[in-house]
Amino acid sequence: MFYEDSKSIGIGLIVLGLLVYILGIFLFLDRAMLAIGNISFLMGVVALVGFKNAVAFFSRSSKIQGSAFFFLGLVFIIIGWYLFTVLGFLCQLYGIFLLFRSFIGTILVYAQGLPFVGGFLRSDAVQRAAKVIETVGSGDSKKRSKFEV
Repeated sequence: MFYEDSKSIGIGLIVLGLLVYILGIFLFLDRAMLAIGNISFLMGVVALVGFKNAVAFFSRSSKIQGSAFFFLGLVFIIIGWYLFTVLGFLCQLYGIFLLFRSFIGTILVYAQGLPFVGGFLRSDAVQRAAKVIETVGSGDSKKRSKFEV
């Protein structure tokens, strides 16, 4: 019972964190909203997967650079000078990209089922771009796809 409650709370905190973060962006990088969104998101991840798994995810050798940018951006946002808020936001965007770059293919597969953009997302150019984004800089660029000859 507690396990399911913890997952529900984690998903709720992640969604709340993302919504507050997006609202902070719409309010011209409101520092308080960005900080609350970040903290809520991190608490949600911990509640969803557990503390040990969250630490293991953020400290994985392939994700250490993304984690560093994400947490450096959080520190810049908390410091709060306007330029630091903008710099922190940009650091976090880059960090999130590095952290979740390996999920782009999965997201793309689900997004191909959407009504208006599905056809565009199934094009060869988008597929190649997604493959390049997933492999560049991740150490997998030398690996061959199982579909290549």
